[in-house]
Amino acid sequence: MGIPWTPIRSLLGSDTFRKSAAMQVTDPMTGKPITMVPACWPDVAVVHVHKADKYGNAQIIGPLMADFNLVRAAKNLVIVTEELVSPEHVREEPWRTTIPHFLVDAVVVQPYGAHPTLMPTKYYWDEDHLYEFLKVTENEEGAREYIKKYIIDSKDYWDYLENKVGLKKLKMLEDIEEGFMEPEYPWVNRK
Repeated sequence: MGIPWTPIRSLLGSDTFRKSAAMQVTDPMTGKPITMVPACWPDVAVVHVHKADKYGNAQIIGPLMADFNLVRAAKNLVIVTEELVSPEHVREEPWRTTIPHFLVDAVVVQPYGAHPTLMPTKYYWDEDHLYEFLKVTENEEGAREYIKKYIIDSKDYWDYLENKVGLKKLKMLEDIEEGFMEPEYPWVNRK
């Protein structure tokens, strides 16, 4: 947003101040406590999009979430796209271009690159995978095992998708997102 800090109330009463640059101050307008959170200027941001051309004009279909502000704050931006399209395709639907080329430093084409998270209109959350991640990363040893299993032991991203996730699972996630199947929530009853 071009400002050095943003006032928020959500961190008040927490111990977050011990490990962050946030500060509690007195609001000059109301005299009540308020938190100042410093601006985030990341060195690199990686954003996954639906479509992009070779120049980096990127199109997100669905909610933008924080992407709109993040790509403008980052010093360097890498776009990971589900699909590489022609510049002509981008010009056919210019209103979909949410990230213009002049913000982008690199474009990577990687279908299913948002897995295990949701890619609206493409594939659903891999809830089993996310549940496993949350469970095993509760401690440092579990996090190390997760990284070894899914990252280090995979020769590349396609190996991860084919051998750790499975093409059948990817198809199921596509079907859920397209409305062909109802998602199951097995994690709700897990102990």
